[in-house]
Amino acid sequence: MQTVHSALQPVIQGPWTDGNLRSYSSEVAALIAEDCNDAVHLFYPEKLRSAAAQFNEGFEGKTVYAVKANPSEAFLLEAWRSGVRAFDVASLREVETLHRLLPEADLFFMHPI
Repeated sequence: MQTVHSALQPVIQGPWTDGNLRSYSSEVAALIAEDCNDAVHLFYPEKLRSAAAQFNEGFEGKTVYAVKANPSEAFLLEAWRSGVRAFDVASLREVETLHRLLPEADLFFMHPI
């Protein structure tokens, strides 16, 4: 999925046939343009990059992102670009998605026994 946006603008995420994410000048503009009665998910790639960098610099252990927290392909790809290399997967769907998107990623199947 390609991300189309400019600095600090919200990006709307979702599975569109063209594979692109829509970019808007503000949250209000996004809500007006989407004009739907469903949830509208805003994604700020710059904030993800900043938070990932800060966490990775300050944490000495291995960082493992729980895919169930946000399984959006755009989010997972941006997390990878931001330095996240390990992912906690809780279902076969998550395993398949990560294997397809990020075949070099370390996957941890953290299911309780």
